[in-house]
Amino acid sequence: MRITHTDRIICHRLVEATSIVGRMRGMLKRDFSDFDAMLFRRNNSIHMFFMGMPLDIIFLDAEDQIISIRHSLKPWRMAIDLTASSVIELPAGTVARTGLTPGAALDMTVDRIL
Repeated sequence: MRITHTDRIICHRLVEATSIVGRMRGMLKRDFSDFDAMLFRRNNSIHMFFMGMPLDIIFLDAEDQIISIRHSLKPWRMAIDLTASSVIELPAGTVARTGLTPGAALDMTVDRIL
């Protein structure tokens, strides 16, 4: 349902893409009107092909600690962190607004599965 860090809410509605279709589609032709962030477990890369907006990308380790961040990744780009276990996509500007940095541990509760 939300992502928190040191009792600060980063997002209120977290969805996890688990199905093949949900993982392939990701944020393509979606906006953040129904949710605030999308989580991809067992993933260490994302692509922004055909996307219409930039996204903040957070790479996590197996304990949901932030390994690396890509701020406002633009459409038609790719991002990878070979050490990551999961990826979170957020609206561009969220990471800067909330002050998240590598090393921060996140507490996540999934609101919905796609």
